[in-house]
Amino acid sequence: TCVRKGDAVSARHALARAHRLASSSGLKPHQAWILASWGNVFRCTGETRKAFRCYEAAKRLWENMGNTAQSQKIAVLEGTLTYT
Repeated sequence: TCVRKGDAVSARHALARAHRLASSSGLKPHQAWILASWGNVFRCTGETRKAFRCYEAAKRLWENMGNTAQSQKIAVLEGTLTYT
C-alpha cells in the first residue's frame, strides 16, 4: 500500500521491521511473503536486480517448505521483470 501511494520509504521501514520479527521468530512463510514484498518495492522503485534477488530468495523458501503453489506465484512475478 505504501508503494502504491508513492511512499517507498515507509514501505522499506515497515518491511525491515516485519522481516526482523519474522526472522527472529522463525516464521518461514512470513519471511517468504516479506521477501516477495521487498521484491515488489524494488520493482516499483526500478531496482530490478534487487527485485529479482528477493523473488529468488522467496521462491527458494517456498520450495524448501514444499509449497510449490506459492513458489510458482513468485516465479510468475519474477518472469514479468524487465531489465533495462
